[in-house]
Amino acid sequence: MARKAQIVYKKSGQRLKQLLDEYDMTQTQLSEIENVGLSRTTINQVIKGHKTLSEASANEIVQAFPNENPKLLKEWLMGRTDYRNTKEQLFSTMDEVHREGSLLSAGLSAFANLCGFSITDASPLDKDNPSLENFIRNIGDGHTISRNGDSVTLTPLQMNKLQNEICDYIEFTLDRIVTGKRSV
Repeated sequence: MARKAQIVYKKSGQRLKQLLDEYDMTQTQLSEIENVGLSRTTINQVIKGHKTLSEASANEIVQAFPNENPKLLKEWLMGRTDYRNTKEQLFSTMDEVHREGSLLSAGLSAFANLCGFSITDASPLDKDNPSLENFIRNIGDGHTISRNGDSVTLTPLQMNKLQNEICDYIEFTLDRIVTGKRSV
């Protein structure tokens, strides 16, 4: 009976190579670490995508990097997460929140402009300073809504509530249209 073909997950090999490059470590050096029970040949086969990285091998590899979170590093090597550490996860989440917030703000601003209102950031994000402090400062200042010389500044919580209410209304209305419960 022929052996069943094994599907090789190449991302694990790419990630292992990235990890070695970042630590300026060779495959031979990794294989010579006491807790890592893998040969240089096995490591090379994983990196080249000729062999799948097993759970046991991943457990051994993470032992060679004591400065990394072993659980997160293993999950990253195995391809079950895109984050190697909590810092990467935090910045990715902040990025996603910022993108979604920008999209909501742009949509809300477009609707407001149609009604004669303008919505602006109370203090615009400094695009030359992508720091966490700049991001947090910008979130904390809120948005200014104005029309005909009158204006009000909404706190981030008030702006979030307004955006959620508008999104809920739009979703409700579109759902009723799509399901045929309301004609346009």
